[in-house]
Amino acid sequence: MSKKKRSRIAANKHYWKYKLRNGRIVSKAAKVIYATTPVTLELTADHVGESIRVKGVGDTQTCSMAICTVKQASRFPHPVTGDVEWYYSRAFVGSKLDSDGFVSECYVYVHNDDVAKYQDSKDGQKKLFAELRQNGDRKVRLLPLTESERGTHRSGGEHRGSREDGTRRARYKGTQARVAHVLASA
Repeated sequence: MSKKKRSRIAANKHYWKYKLRNGRIVSKAAKVIYATTPVTLELTADHVGESIRVKGVGDTQTCSMAICTVKQASRFPHPVTGDVEWYYSRAFVGSKLDSDGFVSECYVYVHNDDVAKYQDSKDGQKKLFAELRQNGDRKVRLLPLTESERGTHRSGGEHRGSREDGTRRARYKGTQARVAHVLASA
């Protein structure tokens, strides 16, 4: 019997936020695709300097790593639209735009670098800029998510709240729940 083919497309979506010219903030959902190939980026002091100029502190789309990702788009095995959201442990890289110019598809990577923490502190970007000037470029590795990080659900497994023999615990509501709780703790 052949193994069931798994889709690379996540069941969940990533929501991108856009600020329109009239000041309204719009949230658009994009299909998430799990990356399959690791990518190594080199963060330079120039990337941090550009982020400082565009006031990228606290902004996931204009932080130094987002700028670095866009500048090094050729290192990715998929198209890069120029839209990137960089979080503490994940990076979402836009790969396809819809007819209105919003991201409709993106790839998700995991990383374990502490660069994002520099983006959220008051003088963090200045510290990062000085560190890169003194020590040189910094390599940041983006990795595909493992099965456990994906949050996939496998049917037929153990369910939360079930006993080892497969029977369910009784679910009490209202007064019965309070009585059951008191009896159990006595």
